Amino acid sequence: MKTLSTFVMAALLSVAFFSNADAIMLNATKDAYVFANAANTNFGSEQINLLKRQGSTQHNRKSYIGFDLSGLGPAPITAATLTLNFVDSNLGTLNSDGLNTAFEFELFGLMDQTLDGWGENSITWNNAPANMSGYSLGASAVSLGTFSLLGKGIGTYDFSSLLLADFLNADTNNLATLILRRNTDQTSANVNTYVHAFASLESQAGAKLTIEQIHAPIPEPSTVILLGAGLAGLGFMRWRRKS
Repeated sequence: MKTLSTFVMAALLSVAFFSNADAIMLNATKDAYVFANAANTNFGSEQINLLKRQGSTQHNRKSYIGFDLSGLGPAPITAATLTLNFVDSNLGTLNSDGLNTAFEFELFGLMDQTLDGWGENSITWNNAPANMSGYSLGASAVSLGTFSLLGKGIGTYDFSSLLLADFLNADTNNLATLILRRNTDQTSANVNTYVHAFASLESQAGAKLTIEQIHAPIPEPSTVILLGAGLAGLGFMRWRRKS
């Protein structure tokens, strides 16, 4: 009886624990930045997306990124990582203190899915979803977390959070809009005027989203046979004891 129970346990464990985690990398399908000082101008064809906060002035810039999630399976998302390639915008300057400053950025998810249809070649400051004056965003944009970059922050940066995974799991239209802004303000009109930038999809080094989902595979035939035989054997042994 003990040996038979061992076989059954082995079969159950083989089904329960030999699940696999699949990682799928998605490229952004659209992206663009919006600029308060050119509120009706579209920048969707640019090679870079810009980020800047300067109080409530017209120099603020935010960036929008869209992903198509239709290629994902039905399994829940367990982890999600956004990869951004920060580059030198060659716009503005940083003094010595600025080069050693940790600039904070914040990622948002657009919760109102009726607004996911924004166009890369038509989005502007005035029509961007959830956009408000200054650096603010409306209630339909939920924060997914913050991160910091030193100085210009040039290089590849990976952002991951449980909130990002939860946001993607809540999606129902297979479209996800992420909004990125810089929280750190420009210190004055003439100091640390730098505009941060990350590569757009037009540059072939655009944003990427790596999704992890855990799938329980279909058991091998041998496992099914072993499990069936074990369960049948347990039933037979119980019948014999009762008899």
